[in-house]
Amino acid sequence: MKKYSVVICGGGSTYTPDMMELLCMMQNDFPLRKVILYDIYSERQEVVGKFGEVMFKEYYPDLEFFYTTDKRKAFEDIDFAFVQIRAGGLKQRNNDEKIPYEFDCIGQELADPEV
Repeated sequence: MKKYSVVICGGGSTYTPDMMELLCMMQNDFPLRKVILYDIYSERQEVVGKFGEVMFKEYYPDLEFFYTTDKRKAFEDIDFAFVQIRAGGLKQRNNDEKIPYEFDCIGQELADPEV
């Protein structure tokens, strides 16, 4: 079975560890040879990257794993790109959830827009 190479864009996100854990759980159905974290914020990504180093060493020892802020390196020889980016970061999320209240709408990203 083919093994895939993926890049996770937004690698410094606090949601990335959950995605990496899911990739470990999917080894039989979605086998991987390489996972790359890519983010423009090296400080945030380093924390998540260190977590990934430990987790993949334990649960996916044959996997090639690294994290980078170099987009050329991140997107080289990949099969899939997972993107989890919030434009404006968490500060913008705060606005996204409060602005709708000014218009008598629910300010929550999971809310049904028809309600």
